[in-house]
Amino acid sequence: SVPLSDLYRGLVVQSGNDASVAIAEHVAGSEAGFVSLMNSWASQLGLTNSSFTNPHGLDSDGLYSTPHDIAKLGQAIIRDLPDIYPMYSETSFTYNGITQY
Repeated sequence: SVPLSDLYRGLVVQSGNDASVAIAEHVAGSEAGFVSLMNSWASQLGLTNSSFTNPHGLDSDGLYSTPHDIAKLGQAIIRDLPDIYPMYSETSFTYNGITQY
């Protein structure tokens, strides 16, 4: 069991794809369910030139976005997820005795 805050740090600080999958499964029960939530939130934010196909953002068929949409997403993260936002200034974290950068 890994605390959700540590998964967020792994995702934000280390770009951990494994953390994004674990978060997706925790939040929505599956990667596909989480992607559906991502696309729903994107629609609510007015990201009209984006479609997400996985929780980690690695290249895949049907995945696309624009700099403008990603900027809107960044603004929403700052506004809507204030507890997570400070993690973006961290350059490393230690979990289970291993420091990640």
